[in-house]
Amino acid sequence: MFILVAVIVSQDVINTLLEHQLHHHKADFKKASAEEKLNLFNSLLKSYQEEVDNITKRAKYGENAFLNIYQKLYEAPDPYPALASSADQDLKLTELESDNRKMKLELDEFRTEAAHLKNQQATIRRLEERNRQLEQQMEEKVREIVEIKQRSLAEENQKTLELLKERERSLQDQLRQAKESVSNIQKLHESAQSQLFEFRAQSEEERAAKQSEVNLLMDEVERAQTRLLSLEREKGLLRSQLQSTNEDNENKESNYVDTSGILENSLIAKEKMISELNMELRNMETAISNEREQHMSEIKKLNALINEKDTALEGIKKELHERPSAKLVDDLRKKVKILQAVGYNSIESEDWEIATSGEEMSKLESLLLDKNRKMEHELTQLKMKLSEKAGLLEASEAKAAELNEKVNEQQKLIAKLEDDILKGYNAVDRRGALFNDWDLQETGISEVSENVDQKQGSSDQDQSSMLKVICNQRDRFRARLRETEEEVRQLKEKISVLTVELEKLRADNVKLYGKIRYVQDYNHEKLISRGPKKHAEDLESGFSSDVESKYKKMYEEDINPFAAFSKKERDQRYKDLGIRDKITLNSGRFILGNKFLAQLLLCRKNTEHNQMIFKVSLVRPDFYILLLHWPALPGLHMSVQDVRVKLPQAVMISPYAQARNMNCATMLFEEMPKKTTMSWNAMIASHAKSKEEVVEAITRMKAMKISPNGVTMATVISAYAHLGALKLKRELHLEMNQNGFDLNVYIGFALHSVSTGF
Repeated sequence: MFILVAVIVSQDVINTLLEHQLHHHKADFKKASAEEKLNLFNSLLKSYQEEVDNITKRAKYGENAFLNIYQKLYEAPDPYPALASSADQDLKLTELESDNRKMKLELDEFRTEAAHLKNQQATIRRLEERNRQLEQQMEEKVREIVEIKQRSLAEENQKTLELLKERERSLQDQLRQAKESVSNIQKLHESAQSQLFEFRAQSEEERAAKQSEVNLLMDEVERAQTRLLSLEREKGLLRSQLQSTNEDNENKESNYVDTSGILENSLIAKEKMISELNMELRNMETAISNEREQHMSEIKKLNALINEKDTALEGIKKELHERPSAKLVDDLRKKVKILQAVGYNSIESEDWEIATSGEEMSKLESLLLDKNRKMEHELTQLKMKLSEKAGLLEASEAKAAELNEKVNEQQKLIAKLEDDILKGYNAVDRRGALFNDWDLQETGISEVSENVDQKQGSSDQDQSSMLKVICNQRDRFRARLRETEEEVRQLKEKISVLTVELEKLRADNVKLYGKIRYVQDYNHEKLISRGPKKHAEDLESGFSSDVESKYKKMYEEDINPFAAFSKKERDQRYKDLGIRDKITLNSGRFILGNKFLAQLLLCRKNTEHNQMIFKVSLVRPDFYILLLHWPALPGLHMSVQDVRVKLPQAVMISPYAQARNMNCATMLFEEMPKKTTMSWNAMIASHAKSKEEVVEAITRMKAMKISPNGVTMATVISAYAHLGALKLKRELHLEMNQNGFDLNVYIGFALHSVSTGF
């Protein structure tokens, strides 16, 4: 079997070498001149003949080898029952061996325990007594601690209750004092108002009395002045009479002495009387001036009190003016009812006609209702525009998808045409060469050269005509492709514009819904419509149930603080990541988000895996069957020399790891003369079926003091990626950073993990 494979491989190598030689001869023959072609033609013909002979020999040898292998395989018995029975026996044997070892270990443990128990009965009793004493002590300590805690808690609760009661009392006292102060202030205000009214009445009465007294005094002064004037007149008359009498009766002095004495006495008495009256007049004037001053001071005091009371009254009036009046309250109630009617459309058409025909409807009501109807009309128009834009968007998306499909079909067609053209060129060259060979063998050198020239000319003409057709077709396809690309670009621009308009309309609708909610918040008193309720959805009846629920959800999401908080937390977590984690996360998202890249990466890994298996099968065919059952190999990049050294140990360990017999796998690993990380990778990767099993494998690796390298850690990361254990991957990532492993190895295997199903 191995000899056949070696012969086939050697023939393949010889064939490739002969093909290269033939290619060089052919190139030299084409480059040579006409005279040199005649000399080189024999060697070229011999090389072609040798190539044909080698191909026929290879074909015959391959057919014979295939028939021999088929005959031997046909005559050989079916190995499946024997292999199955041997595998079952191996499994049973391993299970029995493991059970036997466990039983032996348990028996040894039981024997040692029995011996220890016989020797340690007294110690056990002593320890039991000690344990009881310690338990009692612990119980007593626990009780004491619990009692102390309960007392402390009770004291703290009592203190807190007392503090709360004191605080409540103080608050009640403060409240009582505040109420008393308010009542006292009210009483003082009332008493001040009553005193103000009394002071005003008293001041008015005193003012009237003083005014009457002043009037009386003025009358008396006027009478005294009139009397004084009359007395002065009498005095002047008497003096004039006295002078006249003195002048007329100078001779009669003796006769009239008594009469003059009497007159003088009366005059003196009158003068005294006048002086007394003047004194009384001065006293009266001083008394009047004093009373005026006192009256003015009292008037000033009363004016100050009046001003204070006026300021207090003005403050009270301002408060009364600031407070809404009964009319304003009625107007506000009407406005609230109008807003409720506007928000819930609870006014029927009959009520609307009655309200508009009567005098009760104000301008504000009519304006609000008109505005509500206009807003509802605009809302219906926006809904219709939104539906139209959505239809246009869907149509443009469908058209863009169709155009993309057409572009893909045209690209496939172009690629197919290019492949067909290349195949046609190759077929034309081969046919021309074969035809030339047969003509040269039959007719000779001269005829062959002429036919070759003629056929080369005809083939050049055919090729030029075909090239023209293909170039024209290519130009047409390019023009169509440009047109389709332009249409796609225009459609993309339209889609972007429509999406922007759609977002704007959605935002406007959300704002409008918010305004409607604001209007609906005035629902302090529900308006009951007079007629039966109308459930029919009119175009001007506002939101329907579905649209209202949709925009309600959008409005609540817009004002939801938890969404903003979660977004903020997500951004903060992304900022807290390291550079490597960010690179890995972004690359993984990019690859998973792009379907073409994910498929391309998966195809690349599959091709590398197949190439590696093919190389290994060529070097060591006896390992080919074992490689197909070894799960650690697809995730590793290694050369053929590494496979020769490390593959047997990995193949020995991998079946035991797949059978969940980690004890046997560990024993084999310990018995190996050369412990390699490749074998441990095989065990870990084949054992990675759950998180617990992978953790068990890693703990075993740490217990055996195996220093992990980059390949081992990358294999474990790949296993964790298949299991979705992101936390364990991060821990291993940190361990790799601490041990200084290569970043490229980590990124390569992380991408492999992502592409294989993370």
